[in-house]
Amino acid sequence: MSKILFVVGEPGVGKSTLLGTAFEGFGRAEVDHLKAGGPMRELLWDGSRLFGCELGRRLGKHPEGYPGTDTMSMTAITGVDEWLRAGADDLDVIALEGTRLMNKRFVNAALAGDHQLMIFYLYGPQIARARRDERGSNQNSQWLKGRQTAASNFYQLCDRLASERTQLRSLDGVRGGIGTHVLPAHREVEDNARFLLAMAGLARPRLPLV
Repeated sequence: MSKILFVVGEPGVGKSTLLGTAFEGFGRAEVDHLKAGGPMRELLWDGSRLFGCELGRRLGKHPEGYPGTDTMSMTAITGVDEWLRAGADDLDVIALEGTRLMNKRFVNAALAGDHQLMIFYLYGPQIARARRDERGSNQNSQWLKGRQTAASNFYQLCDRLASERTQLRSLDGVRGGIGTHVLPAHREVEDNARFLLAMAGLARPRLPLV
């Protein structure tokens, strides 16, 4: 069973920055998923120990400012679904951010694979607006509103399922589960990153002394 750390939120709120900060200092390596099977992902190492992966791409080539699951195909959920249900390579941690996999099929696959799904809703409309202005974003207002609504709806869906799942577990011993957390975007990214890692049972690796 893996712990799945899924960071959601509106465009520009800092999702990619949060995951990048959380896992900096850990080793990272691309997977040739076309040969190895499974979804596009990068492996995460703590010293010599392989402990997890991030879905999508952060290394190598990708559109500037759009790493993570935004680098995956529009049909990526099909491969991710199968991979999660099959055990996700027995990794301890799976991290992801973005909207590509923000749907109920992903949630169902995570639960079917007996994984622990943790949703982190990075919230801060004013912060997101300021960051979009700073990088000169010209995203269509209707599209942007749609992405904001989608993130909010997905979080509310998971929050509702979390309550239902807790009740089922107490009654029927259901495995797997969902946890939901709101992270304020105005808080220092280092603080949010430490919280995210703590929820995954991880500590940032010690950097070598210079």
